[in-house]
Amino acid sequence: MKIVPVLLGGGLVAVAALATVADRGESGPDYARQFVECSDRLGPAACGQFLDEWSRRPDARREIINRFARDKAFALHLLALSDAQILTGSIRRDE
Repeated sequence: MKIVPVLLGGGLVAVAALATVADRGESGPDYARQFVECSDRLGPAACGQFLDEWSRRPDARREIINRFARDKAFALHLLALSDAQILTGSIRRDE
């Protein structure tokens, strides 16, 4: 009878470990983190290549929107990038 609580405790630890692995979801490079780190050093206008690489992934639009909603640093740098593009007139138009 003393072994049942130990087994239950071990099971809970295993489930918690699996939940954290599953929560990460995306495999591959963390483009948002790379974009933020580059933007801190060079400014957002110099770091658009990370967003371009990210946009080539399947379901990238959904990933970017989700990251924008929960990561303040990424959201602020992305807004700064769009402001810089508006001011310089370098926004790409798909016509």
